[in-house]
Formats: sequence, structure tokens, C-alpha cells
Amino acid sequence: MERRNALKLIPLSLAGITAFSGGAQARDKTPLALQFTSRMREQLDRIKSTQSDELLETSYRVAETVKSGNKCYISWDMGHRTTYDIWPNRPGDTDIFVKDFPAKAEKGDLIITNAAASKELIEKLRTFHEQGVFIIGGPRSWGGDCIGSELIV
Repeated sequence: MERRNALKLIPLSLAGITAFSGGAQARDKTPLALQFTSRMREQLDRIKSTQSDELLETSYRVAETVKSGNKCYISWDMGHRTTYDIWPNRPGDTDIFVKDFPAKAEKGDLIITNAAASKELIEKLRTFHEQGVFIIGGPRSWGGDCIGSELIV
């Protein structure tokens, strides 16, 4: 394409860019930042209404494990790591969790994980469970156990 022909496309390109910018705001008239906080509140309300019992049970199990002197392991995949908010001296680090999938665990220990993504780890969890380790699991919000995961590239 010649430069002169490319210059003729500038007004069309600007029109296209303008049409895409603010598209979400144009439909709703609410600023995107307020849309985000509103949607996050809706998600938290949904979690509260559907998962409160599970969260309470998990809290109870963790408290009983700590109280009895056993270990609580956490290996929760949050993207590219399992320890983003549970690093030492961070607000999410309560100092009651061993931050990794355990090589071995004892009866009375507790494991919270969503990182059982291989047959080896699943079998390891089954073995731990049979030995009296309490397992709390959940799905990965982004990974291979999600509907449509085959579309992730």
C-alpha cells in the first residue's frame, strides 16, 4: 500500500477507535470503575449467599486443626503462584498455614488445595485422606477444570 492511500484511511481508523472507546460506558452511562465495584459486590453477595456454610465449615476445621497442634497446608493456585497473598508479613499470611503441597502429612493435618491438576497429586490426596488427613478442595477459576478450558491458549 502506498503512503497516500494509507493517509486516506486515517479518518476511518479514528472513527473505529472512537466507536470502541467508551463502548461499555456508552451502553450503561455508569463509569467503568463504578460498574466494576458494583459487579464485585454482586459476586461477593453471591458467594455469601451460596458458600457461607462451606466457608464456616472450613474455618471450623482450620481452627480445630491448629488447636490440636496439627498442620494446615495450603496450596491454592491463584494464577502463576500459590502464595500471592500469603507471603510472610503480608495481610493474607496468618502464620497458621504451611504454604505448599505437602510431601507428607499426618493424621489430623488439613490440606486446602485447588492444585490437584495431575493424576499423581490426586492419588497423593486420596492416600492422605485414607491416612486421616482432612482435605478441602475447590476448582481453579482459570484452569483446566473450567468449562471451556479447551479454548484457553
